[in-house]
Amino acid sequence: MPYDGLIVREAILREIQRGGQIYFVCPRLKDLDVMERKLKKLMPHIRLGVGHGQLSAAELDGVMEDFYQGKFDVLLATNIVESGLDVPNANTLIVYRAEYFGLSQLYQLKGRIGRSKKRAYAFFMTENSTVMEKKAYKRLEVIQSLDRLGAGFSVASHDMDLRGAGNLVGKAQSGHIKEVGYELYQQYLNEAIETLKSAPAAQEAKSAFLSIDQASSPQLNLGIQVSIPESYIPDLNLRVGIYRKLSELTNLDALDRYQEELIDRFGDLPDSLKNLIGTIHLKILAMDLHISKIEKGTKAVAVSFNSQIPDNIEKIVALVTTNPARFQLKPSGKLLCLFNENEKANILESIIKVLQNLRNICSI
Repeated sequence: MPYDGLIVREAILREIQRGGQIYFVCPRLKDLDVMERKLKKLMPHIRLGVGHGQLSAAELDGVMEDFYQGKFDVLLATNIVESGLDVPNANTLIVYRAEYFGLSQLYQLKGRIGRSKKRAYAFFMTENSTVMEKKAYKRLEVIQSLDRLGAGFSVASHDMDLRGAGNLVGKAQSGHIKEVGYELYQQYLNEAIETLKSAPAAQEAKSAFLSIDQASSPQLNLGIQVSIPESYIPDLNLRVGIYRKLSELTNLDALDRYQEELIDRFGDLPDSLKNLIGTIHLKILAMDLHISKIEKGTKAVAVSFNSQIPDNIEKIVALVTTNPARFQLKPSGKLLCLFNENEKANILESIIKVLQNLRNICSI
């Protein structure tokens, strides 16, 4: 809900009247001073303790110990309280500017209360003047819906759905998981691990891993939105299952049949899902042509081949020679495909047509 001083006062007094205590959490240090003044103005006689990460270890330990002993009614703190605290007598949580917190943080904060037999209350309040971004609103909507025990896995699933997943074997916060889907990435990872175990030399294993990655998942940098909108398929588990199914398709006939099945089940495809299916189509063609990367520029699309050049490459060279206004072959081995303004309006469809033409020329 939007921040409301009267609701805050009512929630705090109700908890105090039943002998309990309150966590009041703010996202930023500068919010603590503002909120401390507001709370003292609302309730002059309230016993208030303040804790944050800039206190010395001894001072912070003292504040936490006093709160545990019941010397404070309200602990006003930053999100340092989100894990590790077990105060059974604290059963009301108020989070100010909740839109600043991540989904997992909100879930951890909610876990600080309800640790005894008393009914617990969590209030997630936003600043009235703040126009929330869509993802922030979605985080708060999700945390409100998780009202049962054992919801941790649902939080993790929703969090990954909102943020995307990072690279399991590197520092990157986004990687192949976002491109190919969690299930397929795990499949690649298992294959790579088995290859590493069985390869006679580390270099051979590394090369085998790269060949799996490049052959199975050409990199596409097209700058278009590809997703299954929640408005089209509301159920998260069903969306994840469809992502997985799409990632497993390896031929165009199967892709066409699955597209028809989606239309029969859910209706006409939204643009972002059409783009997703189009990228799968593009990847299948790219794999047949041994393409490792497709990148969109302002005037053309660059196509990079991997170490396995396509069969009948001389036919592609002949096509470039006879169509210099359309194709250019760079010394680096990249093939540039130039598009006119009309084709740029639907760049994905235009690239598919070009690759399909190349595929037909090479008789694949």
